[in-house]
Amino acid sequence: MTNEIKTSQIIIDEIIQRINTKQLTAGSKLPSERVMAETFNISRASVREAFSTLKNLGIVNIKQGGGAYVTDFKVDPLFDAIAPFLFNKEHLDDDILEFRKILEVNAAGMACRAASTSKLKTIVDQMISSMEETSCLAAELDIAFHQEIYRLSNNVVLIQAMACVAYLLKHSIDINRDEILRNASDQVLVQQHQAIYEAITIHDKELAMRLMSEHLNIKKNKER
Repeated sequence: MTNEIKTSQIIIDEIIQRINTKQLTAGSKLPSERVMAETFNISRASVREAFSTLKNLGIVNIKQGGGAYVTDFKVDPLFDAIAPFLFNKEHLDDDILEFRKILEVNAAGMACRAASTSKLKTIVDQMISSMEETSCLAAELDIAFHQEIYRLSNNVVLIQAMACVAYLLKHSIDINRDEILRNASDQVLVQQHQAIYEAITIHDKELAMRLMSEHLNIKKNKER
């Protein structure tokens, strides 16, 4: 397993390098698994592992039976700096969640200073009214909720930092939703978001931070 992860990194580094040098742009089709495996003298399993990681990070879109394509993804300086550390699949999701906890709990507290939370209310209202609809819509609203929390923090550096790693936020939310929904209903998630919104609306910083921390405590949510 260790060898497969190590060799998959060869493909990941190569594709990121080609994107950086504009050899690959949005819509570019990647070589097939067979071609990549033969070119780099590695197994097709390693190529699949690399493609899967790139897909999870929003860099590549894999079409069933149609190959892999580069998404409309913009590589920025922050990504260049952290990219080499993002591909340890064993710890990636946990590390992203810890990163989110450090920033989002505090962002929730800072959002309590906002004069208006009307957009956040709109998102929560949509969550409530669309609970019976597609999981895709629910995930989009979930992402929108957390992005709005950052915007309400009114901290330019924090907002820009999260914009740079928006794909990590989306990946983490998708993973965490799946984990929680194995043992809970959509209603539980909506109630958590609603409670955070209400705490922010009444400017209760300690409550908002505590609720956000509990919301991001995936292990606790799974045990409910």
